[in-house]
Amino acid sequence: MSRELEASQPEAAGRKALLVLKSRLKSAIKASPYYEFLNGLRRRTRQFFFERQGTITVKIGNFDILMPSAHPLPNFFASQPYRDLCIGIAAKYLGRKYPHAAILDIGANVGDSAAHIATYCDNDLILVEPSTFFGRYLEMNVRKLPNKCTVEPVLISPEERPNGSHGRMVHWAGTAHFESAASCPELKTKTLSSFDRPICMVKIDTDGNDFAIINNSIDWFEKRQPGLLFEHEIRSRSDLDRADATFENLLRSGYRYFVVFDDPGFMILSTGNVGILKDLNRYQYRIWASAGANKTICNFDVLALQDKDRDVFEDVLNYFNSQT
Repeated sequence: MSRELEASQPEAAGRKALLVLKSRLKSAIKASPYYEFLNGLRRRTRQFFFERQGTITVKIGNFDILMPSAHPLPNFFASQPYRDLCIGIAAKYLGRKYPHAAILDIGANVGDSAAHIATYCDNDLILVEPSTFFGRYLEMNVRKLPNKCTVEPVLISPEERPNGSHGRMVHWAGTAHFESAASCPELKTKTLSSFDRPICMVKIDTDGNDFAIINNSIDWFEKRQPGLLFEHEIRSRSDLDRADATFENLLRSGYRYFVVFDDPGFMILSTGNVGILKDLNRYQYRIWASAGANKTICNFDVLALQDKDRDVFEDVLNYFNSQT
């Protein structure tokens, strides 16, 4: 046995023991009668300071976009200049093929994706963002874009909910997610089927809910056949199962071409083989399920295209292959 391996075994055992201790401590804290009160106080304090941060200007594509000063995107762009470029390039070729169709951005945040899209195409934009905090920046930023923009301050729901959903938007860093709570006010919801105009592309980035939105609306995707670009985030076994189901559902609904990008924006592969995509699912799951694993790739971005859009698939591949 090598000295390196002998040295690594105590370290691995120590990491495992630390994880067990952290898990038990977390369970004990949650069992405390004061947990709900202290957790609510922590959440309200964090939200108070989050909403009072300053504003900065960041260059995205051809536009100077306003965003909160603590937003992580500027740091990402400094070291990852191709990050999110796939959004603009997919919009370029789908928008050119379908110039009269709109592009639907679910999880528009402050409008950074909209800036990428507007840099490459003139299509109308429908921008969905339920966070009132990020929505204020979004409303300011769409005025800078030449595209016709419609902002929808709603949650995307798999079913009609006339009275909305009770809950809150929980913010951290540059994102927000919906947390259901009966004691909270109602948030307005909307289904994908309520968007009845031609749509050539749907971009989804909803902090872990992308698989659920796609799987619960798969009939709409099969009927409308838009190009689809979504964030592929796996943190648990249930996420892995949903990811596998997503690719199976997309394949059954006529999606034949898939292009996968990493966080920094580089193209990893293109394929029509769902088995290969499931291998990537398991790869990401193992990274996050393994203690001490080097989590340099947090998520993937996946572009899915119908058989009718093989030309768009080839255009996207040619673009990214030409960048090497």
